[in-house]
Amino acid sequence: MLRSHWKTVVCLFAFVVTGLISEADEKQPVPVSRTIKISDEPRTIDPMNFLPEKLSKKVTVDFKEWSLLEFTQWLSKQIEMPVMLDRINLNEAGISELDLVSEHAQDEPVYHLLHRVLQSLPETLAYHIDEEILYITTLTEAEEKQVTVTYNLTQYLEAGYTTVSLLDVIQNTTSGPWFDIDGVGGTIQVLGDIMLVRSTQDIQMEIKAILKALLKPGRQTFILMPTEHFEYIEKIGQRITIDVVNQPLTKAVDKIAEQTKLPIRLDRFAMEDAGISLRKPVTLKLKNIKLGIILKALITEVPTTWITKDGAIFITTETVSEEITPTAIYDVRDLCRDQEEADALSEAQMNQTSGPWFDVDGTGGSISFPKPGVMVVRQTMEVQRQIFNLLTIYRKALLSSRPKVQKKEDPNKVITHYYKMRAEMAQSLASVIPDLVDPDSWKNRDVRIYVIQSKPLIMIKKNDTNKKEASQEQTLESPQAVLLIKQTKKNHEKISEIIRRVENGDGIFGTTPFGGGQGGGGFGGQGGFGGGFFSIPEK
Repeated sequence: MLRSHWKTVVCLFAFVVTGLISEADEKQPVPVSRTIKISDEPRTIDPMNFLPEKLSKKVTVDFKEWSLLEFTQWLSKQIEMPVMLDRINLNEAGISELDLVSEHAQDEPVYHLLHRVLQSLPETLAYHIDEEILYITTLTEAEEKQVTVTYNLTQYLEAGYTTVSLLDVIQNTTSGPWFDIDGVGGTIQVLGDIMLVRSTQDIQMEIKAILKALLKPGRQTFILMPTEHFEYIEKIGQRITIDVVNQPLTKAVDKIAEQTKLPIRLDRFAMEDAGISLRKPVTLKLKNIKLGIILKALITEVPTTWITKDGAIFITTETVSEEITPTAIYDVRDLCRDQEEADALSEAQMNQTSGPWFDVDGTGGSISFPKPGVMVVRQTMEVQRQIFNLLTIYRKALLSSRPKVQKKEDPNKVITHYYKMRAEMAQSLASVIPDLVDPDSWKNRDVRIYVIQSKPLIMIKKNDTNKKEASQEQTLESPQAVLLIKQTKKNHEKISEIIRRVENGDGIFGTTPFGGGQGGGGFGGQGGFGGGFFSIPEK
């Protein structure tokens, strides 16, 4: 799906200029959006906030071809905690305690080193902590080691969130899987203001980080991104000169790492899957070029890029990078103050970034608004950058614009809205809405409700396969329809509320329903954003 950023910017500024001219002579109040200060911090909720202190200990080490057993013995001494190998499950996965590992760390948290070692083996491993013992096992076994954690939601409910909106964010923006969505995985139960979550230790960390960020989000707050990654991302923009002639790929990368003093590594398995030899000869002579461009230029056979992971910069394939979807929370109180404006902002992000988005393409990232003014996005790092830049453009436009005088609309004016949804849901709602919303109004000849077949939603489901095998995809088709409703503005508000309640229910134990969350809601994208001073006019 192609989207033009320049066209968007031109249209946006044209709208601003028009507003300036038409309202130049009118005295306007100070827009609410200009009185709201958006903080640059926190930029991340660092995982060290939730890890055992022993795993946060910084170490310096350089080892080559240690056995996995030797590594665990060294690790146990460093963190002063027993480290055990789950030999039964490791053997079933084809991993031996005699398998060799090589890594190095320079004054960095030991958990970074541990993650890199566990991912350097033929089968990616994981760990979990039980009774103050660290167990190294397979990913499958680690996912079965679930723990129950209790969360008090009182302060979140007082801050304007609902239990339904919090559950929606947790289940849609964490790694999962969740039983209610996937049929397997973790479970969530709410008892009054208490939420009980049974899931893996890794997922519990994600939940803790999300909840922490929801109370005080920044301009762009990432979930569980190590603080040092931001330093690496900034240094990727530095300009360097590189001169390598006929050197092995690994040697070329080592030379760049030594020159820049950055932990740059090759994603070995990604290269092998793409058929790239780590010993392939590289000749590259570039002067005063950005480091990020040089890292991409090292390999020309397949599209490559760089990512930050586990305390290092990895050169990997674009295919691998697109599978990494971090979660970020954005404070957008200055851009949307109610659910309609949140829906409009959500649709703007999906239309003006490269995506893909699940609500648009049937696969990809998601946008949730647990409440207006707080936007939660799960997407690739590249799209997160696009969103940050787009929000910056909006805010700059707001600062140079004047709010238009908002004419109070007649609540009894008949207007048309298009509500897109699953076909079977549209058929059901078409028969009940006239009974639930102002039944007498439907006698008006201008008031109508139609069900129109729409383009089906194509969903692409990736099947789990061994990482060395080609990924397999299954295409699923979901029939869609549009409820075209001609009704008064005040009744459209009731209709929209009914649709939201049908989609999400009334919550648990009397909580209020969660309105919206994913995409354009029931308004077909005809909402406004920017504290009411930017609006998308109705057609």
